[in-house]
Amino acid sequence: MFLLLGRKNELYMLMMPCQERKKMRISVVIPFYNPPVEYFRECIESVKRLNPYEVILVDDCSTDERVIQIAKDSGCIYKNAVPIGL
Repeated sequence: MFLLLGRKNELYMLMMPCQERKKMRISVVIPFYNPPVEYFRECIESVKRLNPYEVILVDDCSTDERVIQIAKDSGCIYKNAVPIGL
């Protein structure tokens, strides 16, 4: 299965029977580390307009408190990555 993002923020599914398309749930995972605030906010809003099943924001130990607060207040699932020291 392939997913393509169209010009008008539409997801196009290729090589999938119609019955399966109706049952399909899409999860979007957005990893981030100290992105510019305005771009991060825009990214979250544009993905949410696609109406996915869930949006998961994975923070790779960001230090910018504004970005962390935007992620927590976004209504998306927020996960904070734990450094493992490799």
